Amino acid sequence: MTPLLVGLGNPGPKYSKTRHNAGFLFLDYFAECAAEKRDGMSGRLSPFKEKFGGLVAELRDFSYNGTEVELIALFKPLSFMNLSGRPVKQAADHYKAPPARWLVLHDEIDLPFLDIRIKEGGGHRGHNGLRDIMAVTGTGDFTRVRIGVDRPVDGSVADYVLAPFSKEEQARFADAGTIVNRLVSEWLLRKV
Repeated sequence: MTPLLVGLGNPGPKYSKTRHNAGFLFLDYFAECAAEKRDGMSGRLSPFKEKFGGLVAELRDFSYNGTEVELIALFKPLSFMNLSGRPVKQAADHYKAPPARWLVLHDEIDLPFLDIRIKEGGGHRGHNGLRDIMAVTGTGDFTRVRIGVDRPVDGSVADYVLAPFSKEEQARFADAGTIVNRLVSEWLLRKV
C-alpha cells in the first residue's frame, strides 16, 4: 500500500506564502529535497499534475538512512482548505491508502512559530482542513505533522492565517524544513 503525504493549503498565488499554506510549502520542500538528494534523502520525483481535485506527484525509490520506499504519493488539494476532504479521499482511494498510511502536513496556531510536532490521530482542534477530511472520510485515524504558526496577538484568527509570512519568518523555513523532512522520513520508514 502506497503512503499518502498530504499538504494542506489554499490554491492560487494570493495564498502561496500564507500561514494557512504551511502544509503546501513544507510538502514542496520535502519533495524538492528528496529529488535534489538533500537532508539524507533521495528519490525520483514526477512533476505535480492536476488530478483527484488537487495536484499529485509520485516519489519513487525514496531512500533515507539506507531504507527504501518504492512509491510515495504526494498530494495538495486544490479545493480550498475547508473542502479538503473529498480530494484527499479520491487520492487515497486511487492509491488504496488506508488512513493509517496518510500523513497530513498542516498549519497549527496552537504551537509557537515553526515548532514542529508529529501526532497520531485525534481531533481537528478547530482546523477546517482536518475537520473536512474527518467529515468526508469518517475518521481521524491518520498522522499529522503540525507546523506551528503561533496565534495572533490581536485580530481574527482567519485574517492571521491568511496573511503572508514575513521575510524574517521565511528566512527560518530551511531549518524548520529539515525537521519536517526528518519527521516525514522517519514516519515513512515505520510504514515500510
